[in-house]
Amino acid sequence: MKNHYSKPLSVTASFWHSLLPLLLILLSGSMFAQPPEAKRVDSLIQISDTLSDLHKRMENYHKIASFNLNFNTAIAYDYSIRTRSLSLKLKNREFELLALKNLTSYYIRTASYDSSLLFNGEAMQLAQEIGDKAMQANLLRDLGRVLFLQGKHPESLEASFKAAAIFEELDDASGLATTYNSIGNIYMTQKNHLKAIDYMTLSLENCRKSDDQIGMVMVMGGLAANFAQADISEKAIDYYSQAIALAREIDYKMGLALSLNNLALFYMELKDFDKALENLSESYEAYQSIKARDGMAISMGNMGMAYHQSFKLHDQHDAQVRLIKGSKETLLKEAIEKLSESVEIYQQLGGKDALIYFANELSEAYASAGNYQQALHFYKLRTTTNDSIMSTQSQERIEQLTTEREVELKNKQIELDKLAVQKKRNERGYFIAGMGLLAIAILFMYRNFANQKTANKQLSDLNTRIAAANTLLEQRNTDLTNTLDELKNTQALLIETEKQKEKALIRERISQDIHDDISSGLAKISWLAEMLKAKSKQGNLNPDQRIVDKILTFSRESVSRLGEIIWSTNPEKDNLESLLAYIRRYISGYLEDTQVNYQVNFPDEIPSKSVNPELRRNLFLAFKEALHNAIKYSKAENIEVSFQTDWNSYSLIIADNGIGIEEDVVHGGGFGFNNIRKRMEAIGGNFALESSPKKGVRVILEGNLYS
Repeated sequence: MKNHYSKPLSVTASFWHSLLPLLLILLSGSMFAQPPEAKRVDSLIQISDTLSDLHKRMENYHKIASFNLNFNTAIAYDYSIRTRSLSLKLKNREFELLALKNLTSYYIRTASYDSSLLFNGEAMQLAQEIGDKAMQANLLRDLGRVLFLQGKHPESLEASFKAAAIFEELDDASGLATTYNSIGNIYMTQKNHLKAIDYMTLSLENCRKSDDQIGMVMVMGGLAANFAQADISEKAIDYYSQAIALAREIDYKMGLALSLNNLALFYMELKDFDKALENLSESYEAYQSIKARDGMAISMGNMGMAYHQSFKLHDQHDAQVRLIKGSKETLLKEAIEKLSESVEIYQQLGGKDALIYFANELSEAYASAGNYQQALHFYKLRTTTNDSIMSTQSQERIEQLTTEREVELKNKQIELDKLAVQKKRNERGYFIAGMGLLAIAILFMYRNFANQKTANKQLSDLNTRIAAANTLLEQRNTDLTNTLDELKNTQALLIETEKQKEKALIRERISQDIHDDISSGLAKISWLAEMLKAKSKQGNLNPDQRIVDKILTFSRESVSRLGEIIWSTNPEKDNLESLLAYIRRYISGYLEDTQVNYQVNFPDEIPSKSVNPELRRNLFLAFKEALHNAIKYSKAENIEVSFQTDWNSYSLIIADNGIGIEEDVVHGGGFGFNNIRKRMEAIGGNFALESSPKKGVRVILEGNLYS
């Protein structure tokens, strides 16, 4: 985490710029078309359930769901479910596909990405079956968005490019606009601004082609942000100005507010706080006109930042800095008022990321005013909010693992649910039958009151039938309960079987390692000993020193490999501290008898984190292969091994100052690089190689400790 007291301005501006690709991804599904009139949709809600024409009712349900995806996700979900239910009843596959597409979009907007992927896959299968290529393209674009939001950028780009190819084939300018914009946002997140600008420019061309003015506003804002981050100020200001002018022309308040706010942040980076305040004030008014409280909080908080920076730079004399006019006391007072209002709104809305930054700035402003009690209060607010975010992220990881396990048991659960539904139907049927029989009995009693004996007999017969029906119902319920118990036992056996399979795989791997690494070494030792024995029988009493050396070498290698296998399978070593300690010992032992100087840069304090045994083993073997390559091929005098980690990701780097590698070899598979790449892929990691002739080699092994 950066120090917010030393550079509050650039950190906050960078914070909002870092959020811009995510914001544009979330908006891109809805920003390229004007929605229907809200009043017309409200009228559809009122009349739809009364329609006797089920097909017309289904059409209305779909319109209501599609409209509310951008306004009321709860209504969108409800009417998407209704649309799908009717489509299944009417066997209308086209509307079933539309309902699945809306459910995919709903789960994107509610950040339930695993659920979105499930519905996306189901919709894609149906779209392929009925040959709807336009829908396939839209689903691929949605898939790209979900993968982007999950941080899977290469997979996101692959899906997005497939979508673009289909839209190109269909000559769908609107689809190309949204897809190219998504691709641009992915490159923007990766800080590849030139590619981001290229694809956003293509998106803008297709917006113009389809006369999508709202899309033009949003894409021009994205282009401006890329030029700003690439330090091309004139282009950034030009595109922001074009976006603002067009938003005013078409009265698009949201686009106007967002563009003004981002332009203001850019002016703050340029230390033109007077110009920034002017744009932020108009941005606040635009957000206020559409009652967007989160946007009002953003603009208000950024105004507070501008006032506070003008206060802190008030006594400096720099011709390149344009401060807000006013005394220091006035500037500080305005900063505190604006920041306080922003923090209050975010506390109500629950916007934790923004709350952290503005609460931190407000704490510093109160400290500047000498009000240390309030400064401490808002610093604590910032700290507790940050802690809650970390806790939420941990909980989300637990929920993700739980969801994966639930999917494995999905089929069995469906069977259980079907049986439970059947049980309820039987209970309801027998209850209705019993009530019907009872009603008949009462009717007979009333109508045949004069013939009491006959009525009593009929009632007795009827009670007997009811008792028989109840007995049958109880028997059926008992059978269903037994069936449910059997299915649950089967489910437990399946889980235990999976565990046994996992243990068998581990034993198989250990056996294979011992066979491959130890048995081959022992076989060589045995063969060399036989050679030595044969020479002795021939009268050669002086042992061949080369054979003795080979026996010693293979013995040491076998002992070392056996040690590696024991270490890799010891559950007590499944932690980051053990992994780094073993790597350090291996480096020392391996380079001890060489002329190579080495340096190990590991963290002084290693986090106490458990590590998956497969990750621990494969990462060590990949490192070992890289170190071996460096000693064997590089002719280096110095080798440096570094390791870095944050909350989850890690990076292990092996660098030498040797002769380097030719470019075609770098991109090829020589020197054991394929083995390293395969081991990193097996643990969900990445392998990168940086080198050129006579400039040494950097092998980079990186990934996540928990995937």
